[in-house]
Amino acid sequence: MSWVLVRGDLRTGERVIVAPPRDEPHKVAADALNQKHYEECFLEFFGKPANGNHTPNKRYIWFTEEAPQ
Repeated sequence: MSWVLVRGDLRTGERVIVAPPRDEPHKVAADALNQKHYEECFLEFFGKPANGNHTPNKRYIWFTEEAPQ
């Protein structure tokens, strides 16, 4: 079984494969990209948190799934 890293657009529902298939899931890479995007959006839209409960309005989310056949 092989896995791909996917970027999903939460506004349009479009999904784009951004990494070639490999044997292990891309979970670490996906989590790192999601965290980076979270931090960039957080600083851009909210600045420093008042109580840590703010969540940015994400456009993209990265995840891993089985490679299409």
